[in-house]
Amino acid sequence: MVSPAKNDVPPVCRILDFGKFKFEQDKKDKAAKKKQKENEVQIKEIKFRPTTNEHDLKVKANQVSEFIQDGNKIKVFIIFKGREMAHKEVGMKTLSEFASMLTDSKFESEPVLLGKALSVTFVKK
Repeated sequence: MVSPAKNDVPPVCRILDFGKFKFEQDKKDKAAKKKQKENEVQIKEIKFRPTTNEHDLKVKANQVSEFIQDGNKIKVFIIFKGREMAHKEVGMKTLSEFASMLTDSKFESEPVLLGKALSVTFVKK
């Protein structure tokens, strides 16, 4: 049916090959989905401990820089275990060191303690 208006008597219809019509419709849907996926922002996650060494932080910072250049958001978790929960300031210090290594990004929100993990999200400047 070409025109679904209710006041048309008789309704206006067109005869066509349904297989060809379905193929073209699927092709349009696939192109629209591909275009939507190109514009989508992904959230990548990086996890480490508060006692992680400086060299390991540099390696992770390089990975995060690559992800940010690709246009992704990065969620960083610092996982506390056992007695580390009593020294959250060590985790905050590690997080500030990690943030200082990232020159092309900024905090999207302030660090938040979620259970046994300190979480923060980085975005491109």
